[in-house]
Amino acid sequence: IESTHKYRFTAYSSLNYGLRFYGVRRSDGKEQLLLETERTFDTLETSGALYSSIRISDMHGNATGLLMSGHLLLRMPLNSAPILTLTANNQLLTKNQRIYTGTNDFTVNITANDVDPDDTLQYQVKLNNVVKKDWTAISRNLPVSYTFKKADYINDSNPFIVSVRDNKGAITTFEAALVKYERPEYLGLVKLGTLRKGTTALPRPTLPWYPGGEPFPGCGSGNIPEFNRDILNWNIGDTDTSEKNQLYWHKIIDGSKTILICDRVILTSISWNDLNGDNRVFGKTISIDGKQYKLRLLTCGYDRRSDMTGGYPENNEWDRYILNDDSISGLPKPESSDRDHTLNSTDKYSKHNQFWNWFGIYTLGQETYINHKEGRAVRGYGRAPDWSTKADVTVVSHTGWRPVLEVLNYPPSLSLKTPSNNQTLTENDVLIIKGTVSDADKDNVVVTKYRINNGTTRAIASGVSDGSSPISFAKSLLFQNKRLYDGTTDITGIDLAENTDHILTIWAEDDQGGKSDVVTRTFTVKHNKAPILTVGTFPAVQSGLIPPDSITLSGTASDPDGNTITVKGKLNSGTEQTVLSGVTSGNWSYSFKVSDLKAGANTVTITSTDQFGLSTVKTFNVNNAVTETPMKKAVARYKILAPKGSAREILAWLKREKGNLVVDAETSFVDKGLPEQYTAMTKESVDLTTSIAEDELISTVATAKSDVMFKLTLSRTNTSAKEAAVMLVGVIS
Repeated sequence: IESTHKYRFTAYSSLNYGLRFYGVRRSDGKEQLLLETERTFDTLETSGALYSSIRISDMHGNATGLLMSGHLLLRMPLNSAPILTLTANNQLLTKNQRIYTGTNDFTVNITANDVDPDDTLQYQVKLNNVVKKDWTAISRNLPVSYTFKKADYINDSNPFIVSVRDNKGAITTFEAALVKYERPEYLGLVKLGTLRKGTTALPRPTLPWYPGGEPFPGCGSGNIPEFNRDILNWNIGDTDTSEKNQLYWHKIIDGSKTILICDRVILTSISWNDLNGDNRVFGKTISIDGKQYKLRLLTCGYDRRSDMTGGYPENNEWDRYILNDDSISGLPKPESSDRDHTLNSTDKYSKHNQFWNWFGIYTLGQETYINHKEGRAVRGYGRAPDWSTKADVTVVSHTGWRPVLEVLNYPPSLSLKTPSNNQTLTENDVLIIKGTVSDADKDNVVVTKYRINNGTTRAIASGVSDGSSPISFAKSLLFQNKRLYDGTTDITGIDLAENTDHILTIWAEDDQGGKSDVVTRTFTVKHNKAPILTVGTFPAVQSGLIPPDSITLSGTASDPDGNTITVKGKLNSGTEQTVLSGVTSGNWSYSFKVSDLKAGANTVTITSTDQFGLSTVKTFNVNNAVTETPMKKAVARYKILAPKGSAREILAWLKREKGNLVVDAETSFVDKGLPEQYTAMTKESVDLTTSIAEDELISTVATAKSDVMFKLTLSRTNTSAKEAAVMLVGVIS
C-alpha cells in the first residue's frame, strides 16, 4: 500500500475462527498485529505512512479455508488527527484513568497541537455524556483550563470526554472518569484461609500455571489442583496451621468495601457454571477464622478494548487492580514485556507476574461476553491485559478459579460531643474535637479522621474495637495567626478567611473498609488585628538645642480587639523603654536627650504590641546636624547642693587667662520651687602671674535658702580670642 494514503480493508471468513489483521511496519519491516476479532466479518482502517503491507488470517494463523477480499474503500491525502494532552496538578493524565476527586472541583489543563500547519483547532468537554463546553477555538500548544464542578458529579464514577477536532473533521478524544471517593489503598499481602477437598487441606500452588503442559518449551508443567465433580466438596475455610497450605491475598480498600484478591489461580479445569452453581461467581457468604466474607469472582469486562489494552468497560476490577489502571500505591504496573504477545521466561519471572501470577493460566471473570450469551470473560494467560472468552460450560486445564473475598463488615458509628456548630474562633482560641466511636466488629482497628475544608485528611486517634465499648477520641487545635495548629503543625496550610463559613469534617474508618456517617461542623474565625498607634505632631526642624535638652514624642495606642497592649520606644539600636503597658488603650510619651543622638542620621522606633505578639511599628528618622558657632558670650549655670539642705553665702575663686576675657558672677538664693532671682557677686581681682589672674567672688543673703544657683558669664570682644577660665574653687555656708 502507498505511503501517502489512508486505507480501509474489509475481510470475510467462511469459518468461525475469527480474523486477525497484521501490518508490516515501514519503520523496521517487522509485522505487527493490528486487530484481532472473533467476528467473521470486520474492517480495519490504517495509514500507508505506517505500514507497507497488510496481511489477514484467521485466529489460528491459517490462510487456507478462508474467503477473503481486501477492498480499497477510501483513498485520500493523509490528514493527521490533532494531538491532545491533558494535565492536572502538574501531572500528565492518561486515557481511561480513574481520577479520585472526592467531592472537590477538578481542573484539567487542555493542550492541543496538529502536525498540519494550516489546520485550525476546536475543543469540546462532556461530563456524563452532557456537553459542558461546546466547540470552542483553541490555539496550538497554549493550554486552556476547564473546571469540572462537584455539583455535576451525579454518579460515583462520572465519565468525561475531552475532544479536539481540526477544520477537516479529524477528531482526537480523551476519555477518563472522575470518581467521588478516595483512591483505593493497597494494604499488603494477607495469608488467610485454606482450600480443602473434603477435609483435606490442599497446598498453595507453587507452579501457578496450567498442569499437564508447558506455556513455552522448557517451562515445565504447573501444579494447580484440577477440579473433578461436586463443587460443594471444594471449599475455602479456616486457615491451616501449615504455611504451605495458606492462601495468599492482596488486600485493597476501595471506598466503603475491603476486598482480598487471591494472588493466583487455585483450582483449574473448572467451568464458570460449576462456580455459579454454588453462587461463587457473584457472591456467596463464607466464614474464615470467625469472620464473614462474600466469596466471588473478579469483574473483568464484557468485551475487549478496541486497542487491546484491556477489558471494556475500563472500570472492571482486573484492569483497575491487576493492571493497576488506578495507579494504586504499592501495586505494580505491567511492563511492556507483560503486555506484548510473546510468551516466554521474561513473562514468567516479571515483577508483575510474580505478584499476580497470570502467566500460563486464564482467570475466570463474572461477565458474559456482550456478543455471545454463552461466552464468559477470561483474563491473562499470554499477557497481563489479555481479554478473551470461554464458554460457560468449558472445562480446560488452562482456565481456572481465582477467588475474591469481599469483607462483610459493619461500619463504625461516631458520636461527636464538641465542637458545637457555628463557633467563632478568635486569636489563641482552641477548637476542641471530642467524642466517641463504636464498632460492632470485634478486633477491627478503628481510626477517627478529620479534615478542615478541602485540606489534608488527618488522624485524630485509633483503637481496637472489642465489639461493644466506645473508643474515645480528642484533639485540640489552636487558632493563631489566622491558621489552625496541632501543636506546632500548621494543619490548614493557608490563612482562614474572615466572614466565611469553614467546615470541619469528622468520620471514622475501620481496617475492613467500613466508614461511619460523616459529621460536619461549621465555624468562623476572627483575625487578630494589630494595635492602632498614633504619634502626635512633631516639629520637623528644631534648632538651638544643646546636649542636655530633651526631645519628646507622644501619642495614643489602642487595640481594636480589646487586647492588652505594650508600647515601647527605642533610639537607634539602644535599649527599648516601656512607655505604656497592661491597658487596652492609653496615652504614651517617649523622651531622649540630644546628647544621646549621634551625628548625622538617627532612628526612633515606637512599637505597640498586643498580648499575642502582633505589633504595629512606626519609625522616625532624626538627622542631628551639629552646628558650632563661635560666641562672644557664654553662660554657665551651676546648681549648688548644700550639705545641710540650705545656704546663705558663697565664696569662690576663679583663675583665668589674662587678655580678652571678662568673667562676671551672679547668684540666686530662693526657697524651693520659686523662680530664680540673680544678683551680682562682689568681685576683687589680683594677678597671680604675668598670664594668670584670680577673681575672688562673694555673695551673701540674710536667710539661708534651699535652692541656690551660681551663674558665670564669660565675655570676649573678639571671637578669635583663645583665653579661658582654667580653675574654679569655693565654699558655701
